[in-house]
Amino acid sequence: MPTVNTKNIMVGAGHLYITKADAPAALPAAPATTAGPPPVTPSYKTALDADTNWRYVGATDGGVEVSWTSDIGEVAVDQLKDSALIFNTGQTATVGTGLAEPTLANLMVSWGLRSTDLVGAGDTLNLGAMPDDLPERSIALVGNAPKQGGLATAVAKRERVYYGRRVVSVDGGAHTLSRTDATTLPVSFRLLPDTSVSGAEYGTMGTNFCRISIDAVNALTLANHLHDFVDIVQCLSHWSEVGLNYNH
Repeated sequence: MPTVNTKNIMVGAGHLYITKADAPAALPAAPATTAGPPPVTPSYKTALDADTNWRYVGATDGGVEVSWTSDIGEVAVDQLKDSALIFNTGQTATVGTGLAEPTLANLMVSWGLRSTDLVGAGDTLNLGAMPDDLPERSIALVGNAPKQGGLATAVAKRERVYYGRRVVSVDGGAHTLSRTDATTLPVSFRLLPDTSVSGAEYGTMGTNFCRISIDAVNALTLANHLHDFVDIVQCLSHWSEVGLNYNH
């Protein structure tokens, strides 16, 4: 009988990164497993934080939506009274969210402006005439992934890493300065294909394993319990020597 695997249910916020320059950048390699004990594989966020090509946009509002849409054409015939053939005429990939930290750097991204429009020490954003071509960047999104399957060792957390090779901001809208509500910058990124990459023109979606070994966890847990037990025995011995009485 089919059963529901609750370990495959995903919930949790995503963490959005974007390239600093007005140019696509490669996704950094997954963080290496440290030697231990216990051996640990860090979050993919540590690799993005350490890469100078990327920056974290901060908090988001309303989640981060990843959309993949196909445009479908069809050929109907009289004899079937329905479509005899359905075919793909196009596709659109987008990533949208609300940026809850309305910094000038995030406003620049939301409105599709260029990095050169952010001047001084990043405290002034020039609003000039928009050129015909829009600045292209890359984005990365790190979120939770289903926990079932994969490594034989214990996995403390699994992450799903989304990577968009070429993106442009296409729907930067208005934001409000309100007495009662937080200011949020809406942003929608349109993913474009990179023809230099075959089979993954738009990007990739993969899983990063943040792990710690079962044996190491059990050993550390046992060691901690033994340490606590020794402390208790020493305390009881001390109380006995000084003649203190403990009444529960």
